[in-house]
Amino acid sequence: RTAPGREAARVELRRCAGTQFRVDVVEAFLRVLDTRGEALPPIPAAGPGAPANGRAGGPAAGQITPAETRALAIIYRVAAEIGRLTELDRFLQGVVNIVVEEVGYANCGIALLDEATGDLVIRAGRGIPAGLLGARVPRGKGYAGWVVEHGVALNVPDIDADPRHYRMTGGWRSCLVAPLIGEGRPFGVILAQSERLAAFTQGDEQLLVAVAGQLAQAIEVARLHDQLKR
Repeated sequence: RTAPGREAARVELRRCAGTQFRVDVVEAFLRVLDTRGEALPPIPAAGPGAPANGRAGGPAAGQITPAETRALAIIYRVAAEIGRLTELDRFLQGVVNIVVEEVGYANCGIALLDEATGDLVIRAGRGIPAGLLGARVPRGKGYAGWVVEHGVALNVPDIDADPRHYRMTGGWRSCLVAPLIGEGRPFGVILAQSERLAAFTQGDEQLLVAVAGQLAQAIEVARLHDQLKR
């Protein structure tokens, strides 16, 4: 299918600034996209008393890290898909595809928390066996369970040497997992795996954390949309 135009994605990003995405990051990213160098009107703050940069104690408005810039390249494409959201799993698979295409991971997946059981359910993936879609990771098990419990990213250079490993399939030597956090608590993870030992650098970790931080709100909106349809 034809991808939505650049302007449509820009409009969606601006609409979500201050609610779904950080104001300063969106503003800076839109300036990068503006190849003609024209000034863009300022994005209004999220509300009375909101910090100008969208987060207390953060960098000055418009100053973003390289990881956040790359993350916004992904969010730019994701934002264009939000308006066409019809099904949660299809949306999540689209997110995974975008991450793989933009970052180059051989393997990427998203697992969301089943609130009733505490299990993590693999809802989308690329580069993983098809049989794993829908599979469950029991509460607190594996790297994904640990990340949800602690709310921080985990970079594992050697899967087999780490006692937290919960084996679901073979062949992977290292992994990187970042939490998806909404309303102050983790509700899932985005993860990448590699057949190489110590495949993920600190830069990779910073990038996936930035991606997860920006994706979380979009996925929460998608989950709500899916629940309202039922």
